[in-house]
Amino acid sequence: MDWIAVQLDDEKIFPQKLGVPFPRNFLDVVKIIFERLFRIYAHIYHSHFQSIVGLGEEVHLNTCFKHFVLFTWVSS
Repeated sequence: MDWIAVQLDDEKIFPQKLGVPFPRNFLDVVKIIFERLFRIYAHIYHSHFQSIVGLGEEVHLNTCFKHFVLFTWVSS
């Protein structure tokens, strides 16, 4: 998560000003970010899902994951 935060804050990868072009490797970086986030979801579902169910929060996790998958699919 720290690596992802650093990438998102890096203005060379995600420019903040109008007219500044995205780098040539932008899509490669975004793909890596999506892969790492997918692994985090996989870990949560595999190792922590029973705890999530115990808290009654599985609907929220499922909704977040659904939005992530839909966004990833639309972006590709």
